[in-house]
Amino acid sequence: MTFVAKLSTSEMDSFERAIHQGDFEFRQVDYARFGAKGEGVSVTLYNSGKCVVQGKGTDQFVDRYLNGHAGQAKSKETTVLEFAHLVVGSDESGKGDYFGPLVVAAVAYGPEYAEIMEDVKLGDSKKLTRAQIAKASVAIKEKLPHEIVVIGPEKYNQLYEKFNNLNSLLAWAHGAALERVLEKTQAATIVVDKFCEEAPFRRGLKDLGRAAELVLRPRAESIPAVGAASILASEAFHKSLFFLGREFDLTLPKGAGSNVDATARRLIKVRGEEVLNKVAKVHFANTRKVLR
Repeated sequence: MTFVAKLSTSEMDSFERAIHQGDFEFRQVDYARFGAKGEGVSVTLYNSGKCVVQGKGTDQFVDRYLNGHAGQAKSKETTVLEFAHLVVGSDESGKGDYFGPLVVAAVAYGPEYAEIMEDVKLGDSKKLTRAQIAKASVAIKEKLPHEIVVIGPEKYNQLYEKFNNLNSLLAWAHGAALERVLEKTQAATIVVDKFCEEAPFRRGLKDLGRAAELVLRPRAESIPAVGAASILASEAFHKSLFFLGREFDLTLPKGAGSNVDATARRLIKVRGEEVLNKVAKVHFANTRKVLR
């Protein structure tokens, strides 16, 4: 449960005094007076007066410390602030595209970032415009711990030959991105947009990833950490595909349809068959079709 209230300056002062008399563990939070954890909740009081309370004990906490605000909507900001603590989410882009890289991004997000990210639209990049993705990616890179792993076609083809399985390659890439963000944060939970079962995914995790709580969930982009990762991965793939096409003086289309086949045949005609290893994921069925 999430409760959000706007406090006046005097209310902020009295609320902070009351919290300090309770059994809470305090921490520093950017743009906030304090963050605290205890009594079944995580609470952050931002300098703007916004107070965000999350956790199983939210009702009891609000009744005790924020009684004058108990009538306010308790879910007016459920974007989803489902986790009352910092989590690291990951998502990928390019796995279904013949041309271009595979990109995996990981981002840390928790209640302490709610204030500074309030005006940034986070969510499934497939539901956002290119302009929205570009704008959001700038804010994410500036304000949130993150990592982007871009695996270009040549490296991708080497790794696919090694793993001989797309899910194993994806798990390895997710594991690498997650580990780098876990090294930068105190997060103990990772949330991933599910693409395979838990056992093969865990095999791709590194030391910190194995020690963390793992949440695999279909359509996890509704969770801000995963939504932010989806945005970064999409933006990185879009830019990489553009610059790869410019290198070969050709616009490389997304996907794996007939227009992709036509572009691949044009490339082969000018550059030879070996060009595919430099621009495409050669294990796709497109390769067999264009080389017939």
